[in-house]
Amino acid sequence: MLYVWKNNTTVITHNQVACRQEQYFRNANSFVPERWLFRKASIDGSTKNESSDKWNKPSPFLVLPFGFGPRKCIGRQFAEMEIYVCLAKLLRNFQVEYHGEDIETVTRLINVADKPMRFTFIDTDE
Repeated sequence: MLYVWKNNTTVITHNQVACRQEQYFRNANSFVPERWLFRKASIDGSTKNESSDKWNKPSPFLVLPFGFGPRKCIGRQFAEMEIYVCLAKLLRNFQVEYHGEDIETVTRLINVADKPMRFTFIDTDE
C-alpha cells in the first residue's frame, strides 16, 4: 500500500487502532500486556527470542511514542529509565492494591479510565 502526502502534511496515528489489528496481534482486542515483552531473560542473564512466530515480534514501527530517525526525542532513554526506576521503587517499597469497580477505557486522543482509579499503597517496611 502506497500513500503520497503533500509537503507540510501533518500525519497523526492512533495507537489503539494500530494495536488492535489482527494482522499484528493474535487476539488483538484482548488485554495481553505480555505481547510487548520481546525477549525473555534466562537465569544466567542472557536473552533469547521466545519464538519466531510473527505475533511474538510486533513491528518496531507499530508504535513510536518518541518518534523515529533524526527527529526522534532525545530524552527517550532518560524518560524510559525514569519510568523503570519509579516503578521499581514503588513495587519495592509498597504493596499496591485496587479494590474498586472494573475499569473501562474511554478513547480520546489517548485512552483514559472511565472513572477515577483509587489504589491503596501499603508500606512493606511496616
